[in-house]
Amino acid sequence: MEQFELEKLLLSIEKNSYVILSGAGGVGKTTIANQVADYFLSLDWEVILLGATGKAARVLSKKTNKPTKTIHSATYSYVEDDNDLINFFSIKSNRTDKQRLIIKDETSMEGDEDLY
Repeated sequence: MEQFELEKLLLSIEKNSYVILSGAGGVGKTTIANQVADYFLSLDWEVILLGATGKAARVLSKKTNKPTKTIHSATYSYVEDDNDLINFFSIKSNRTDKQRLIIKDETSMEGDEDLY
């Protein structure tokens, strides 16, 4: 990706709620996502990289050399009752004072209706 195109993408991300980066396998989507992550980390944003599955998250981490999470682990926390009577998942609050960028890789693993 040329510098001008990357700068346009970065501006688009700053202005919009979400951006979808799509393309055939092997064209460099993850490489671009890594460059985007580096840029926003340099601005002191919180950057969260997500994979749909544990394997997808591990592959993303290996390609980007950054920590990753599954969607589930980023969204829910396991809560155990002190008496072991009730165990359940609760939604994490995920509050932060920083601006946040969430990069979700391999979105093709979900249906289109999950994107919007």
